[in-house]
Amino acid sequence: MIRLMERRLFIAIPLPETTIQMLDAVLGDVDASLPRSVRLVPQELWHITVLFLGDQDDESLPGIDAALRSMYAGKELPIEFERVTYGPPGRPPRMVWATTTEETSAHIGALKQRLETELARNGIEWGHSEHGSFTGHVTLARFESRDGLQPVDERMSEQFIARDLVLFESHLSPEGPTYQELLRAPL
Repeated sequence: MIRLMERRLFIAIPLPETTIQMLDAVLGDVDASLPRSVRLVPQELWHITVLFLGDQDDESLPGIDAALRSMYAGKELPIEFERVTYGPPGRPPRMVWATTTEETSAHIGALKQRLETELARNGIEWGHSEHGSFTGHVTLARFESRDGLQPVDERMSEQFIARDLVLFESHLSPEGPTYQELLRAPL
């Protein structure tokens, strides 16, 4: 019996270095408000997740690649961040997020829906899909305890043009995740 390798995959928009630097500066401004148990996410892991695919075997890679390449529209996808706050919305906070504007979230949400359609057309199955409106964000930090949690709602303005979608493989370990880029396709 041949056992196919399973990979923990997600599709994301990578961030340019200038945006990473800006987010780091804003995170520094709110650092004193964060719980003591905060674990900062390393900058090299910062991205905007478009779709989490979960465990996929190697045979799914050509279908995912085809779906990513079908997203090319030859149009710019402007990304605009507006605040650093706790996430996820509507639940007890457990992360610090840099969130995108409502308009940017709507554009990424529409891209996500197109991507889901193409993946399904290519026979790719994944776990659940989020229902409701999409909130574009970058996870900057995580925490478990909300003891001493102070409000965080730092306004900011940072923009860039998203040029690519990237398929990442996530490798989990006790020290934290690492991400490996598997495929990149232009938007």
